[in-house]
Amino acid sequence: MVFAAVVWTTCFTVGAARSEDVFTDAFGIVPIGSVSSDRLLRSVTQRVSDGSNEASVHIFVGPKSLEAGGDNGLATAVVLDAQGSLVPDGTEVTFFLDGQEIGTIQTRYGIATVPLAPGSVAVGFSVGAVAAGGQSQRATYRVTPDVGSLSVGLLPQLKSVSHETLAPFTSGPILDQYGNVVDDGTAASIVLFHDVNHFSYLPTRTVRGNADVSFLVRDVPSFAQVVTNVGSQLSTVRAFNAVPIIFDADLPVRLSVQADLRAMLLEIGPFLTSSGHQLTDGSKVSATISDSAGNSRTFSGWVQDGVFSRSVAFDPRLAPFTLVVEAQKTKFEYFGLEADDYSGGSDN
Repeated sequence: MVFAAVVWTTCFTVGAARSEDVFTDAFGIVPIGSVSSDRLLRSVTQRVSDGSNEASVHIFVGPKSLEAGGDNGLATAVVLDAQGSLVPDGTEVTFFLDGQEIGTIQTRYGIATVPLAPGSVAVGFSVGAVAAGGQSQRATYRVTPDVGSLSVGLLPQLKSVSHETLAPFTSGPILDQYGNVVDDGTAASIVLFHDVNHFSYLPTRTVRGNADVSFLVRDVPSFAQVVTNVGSQLSTVRAFNAVPIIFDADLPVRLSVQADLRAMLLEIGPFLTSSGHQLTDGSKVSATISDSAGNSRTFSGWVQDGVFSRSVAFDPRLAPFTLVVEAQKTKFEYFGLEADDYSGGSDN
């Protein structure tokens, strides 16, 4: 708030100075024509008698984070004398960066400013200033990696991932064009594309310059694609290979008569893997049913709670029925099905 107030006052003073000189003391900044002779004399006397006192130097840095290789920041010093008034124009202010002098600037309306070039190294810095025997506290700022030039990738997959195991995804080091490592905690994601409009989104954050995440492989097909995303940068697409899912040999099927609809309810499942887990909700299933008259229809949909169900407009009297079910590139065939029959099929 102090800095904002000084800047506002300074802007006002600049405008006033175009038509009339201004006078500053501990009570403010006013046109010199409005200052009484007593106030002017008292201020001059105080400055002469207190001339040995140190000035008060306040330093501000903005913005607090600069991007490597990007735009300059600013270090601004506001200098007040012993009475709290802005020091006279032309007071020299010396700026220091990590203890090294970077320039001496003369004040205007008690303020001196020096540019801060971010350079190409992502690191933290401290800035200070000295003026009229006074010294500021340190102000700190950071140079962050150039996010727009980050290089994002994925380490190669060494072998196919077995079903029902955790698959590790690792981006490897994420660096900007200057070799700076991305900050820890930067939002990242790894996306595994199973099929058209079917994917797994795995959010994560960078740790020690890497984006890592593990994924439990269940209904992923044997061949998929995976990419990494950090900020606005995408990695190239990498192939992901998994051992095909293995179902339990017995997949239950039920045909139930729906007399009011002149149809049957087809229920398939639960789909159980050889590890005893249900197939993940949303997994695609297709089913082809044929009756004894040669009529045939194919349905497709998704598993919910391990089961696929669909009403099929077939006359129950046209039994027996043949059914072919396919899920995760595994095919099950059923022959001689009757309405309200419950049977297990053979898989191929």
